[in-house]
Amino acid sequence: MDQPAVTVELLGRFGFAVDGLPRQLGPALQRLVAFLAVHSWPSRYVIASMLWPDHRDDAALAALRTAVWRLQHQAPGALDAGARTLSLSPRVRVDLNDCLAWAHRIIRDPASVDDDELESPTTSAELLPGWDDDWLEPERQRLHQLHIHALETAAGEQLRRDRPGQALATAFAALHADPLRESTHRLLIHIHLAEGNVDSALRQYRACRDALHAELGVAPSTALTELVTPYLSRVAPAADT
Repeated sequence: MDQPAVTVELLGRFGFAVDGLPRQLGPALQRLVAFLAVHSWPSRYVIASMLWPDHRDDAALAALRTAVWRLQHQAPGALDAGARTLSLSPRVRVDLNDCLAWAHRIIRDPASVDDDELESPTTSAELLPGWDDDWLEPERQRLHQLHIHALETAAGEQLRRDRPGQALATAFAALHADPLRESTHRLLIHIHLAEGNVDSALRQYRACRDALHAELGVAPSTALTELVTPYLSRVAPAADT
């Protein structure tokens, strides 16, 4: 008998489905699934100590055994459980893994990717927003930086392929994720200038300048300013205030 297909969502929200049907998991089971999806630490002792840090070792392991039993009952075949090890089955599909695979492929060789595949497979790359578990933070930061870098790379490739509309949409998605990222502002200015939209490029520069000053108290880099300097003299002085 075939094992049921299990899918896990971690981006934007937590979701768990078996054969396409959502299953409601309690907090303990959600955190067990999320931990196994995020980290490749198969030791039961490590998993128990990370998920139940306030418990004694024996109590934490007992809590883990109970959670494993409940999850295996709700989703048979979702876990590969050994005497001392525990992991998600390779059959479980996790949206985080799809997003990471896309980002690595884009960054490694964007020219080899089809036009449609240059678009991110997810509308949100925020890993389990609202969760405050310490074990999530390193992966959350890694995903944030990797996804933005991939979006910038994809937008640059779309511009190279003379698809400025798609490039703008992709670059703005990166800017939405990190409004103070100067490299994204610079990319948007390049796209505007490639289309001959000088006014849009200058407005993007001023938006970057004002945001950096308001939030960080710094000015744009010399490289960014030099990008628009040839065009500043074309507008009235009052326009750059």
